[in-house]
Amino acid sequence: PDRLAAIESRGFLLGAPLAQRLGIGLALVRKAGKLPRETEAVSYALEYGEATVEMHRDAIRAGERIVVIDDEHRLLTRCCHGSPRAA
Repeated sequence: PDRLAAIESRGFLLGAPLAQRLGIGLALVRKAGKLPRETEAVSYALEYGEATVEMHRDAIRAGERIVVIDDEHRLLTRCCHGSPRAA
């Protein structure tokens, strides 16, 4: 992969050392409103409502191969298959 995308917050614990070990970049995916610059957002359904995660718009470049690090397969599936930017 060219970059890891780590989903808050347990994904950070796995993603940061793995990205460092692989010598690749790390893109942080956080709850809505937590990142300081312009972001892209994806909303997904929960058993009890809806949630949104965001990533900086410039965190991933076109054509990069991304591995997503997360501890909740349900969230990963929703974000990747529900996103208009998913390949």
